[in-house]
Amino acid sequence: MSDEEKNEEEPHVVEPSAEEHHAQQESHEKHEKHEKAEKMGKAGKEPSKSIDVRDYSKVILFYPLFFYSLIAFLIMHFSITGVTTETYIRIGGIVGIIWIVIFTFNLFVVAFNFPTAKFFILFLVIIVAGLVVAILYVARIINLSGAASWLAELLDVFMNSKFFAIMTGCLGIMLLLVIISARFNVIHIEQNEVFIRRLMTGQEKRYPTSSMRYVKEIDDVFEYLAIGAGRMTFTFGPDVTIQFDTIPMINKIADKIDQLGDSMQITLSKK
Repeated sequence: MSDEEKNEEEPHVVEPSAEEHHAQQESHEKHEKHEKAEKMGKAGKEPSKSIDVRDYSKVILFYPLFFYSLIAFLIMHFSITGVTTETYIRIGGIVGIIWIVIFTFNLFVVAFNFPTAKFFILFLVIIVAGLVVAILYVARIINLSGAASWLAELLDVFMNSKFFAIMTGCLGIMLLLVIISARFNVIHIEQNEVFIRRLMTGQEKRYPTSSMRYVKEIDDVFEYLAIGAGRMTFTFGPDVTIQFDTIPMINKIADKIDQLGDSMQITLSKK
């Protein structure tokens, strides 16, 4: 058999064009998303038909102080009976010192932003400073007995049940107002439309969901550890940008938005 006859019998492989390759890739992605949606549906995790993204004031981060003030009120209220005056004052001092520490920490979280890099730098500085002081004390270069007595005298405080009752009420009212105001500062995302409402500026706008893009940022480690909060920046077309700075449980919100986007693409592929 000649070489020409062999070449005629061998099948010719035709390479797909760039457009065909792109179409095959899109079809494969749609098929994967369709299978993912079917699995979620079977598992009872169907994507939500609408999502509300709310922007909270940073005052919401004072919720640990609110709960501790309530606990401290109950401790001081019920410990007044059955103990001596000296013991009651000692209990009030210990409970009061803990309240001051939590209050200072809350102020620290609200006043400053600590991204991951700054957080680890601060952590290392505190560790190094503590080790230096410990080494100097063990080497008897510095004497901390005077500092300890001075600190004990400085922290000799007393807070009674009335103080904690007042603080619980004030903090509770502030947190309630923050939660109510967040109800009117919302981005409502549906499959076809996004509705934006801001109470302070009186803005009410609507955009097609297909034009929405978002960026998620965890810009403060302490806020994320406290309530899972982070920042989301939404863009609608080339000109409209909306930023929400304090969104609790931001990872869960982002997952719901992604699931909603996947279900939209699957619905479009079926038409």
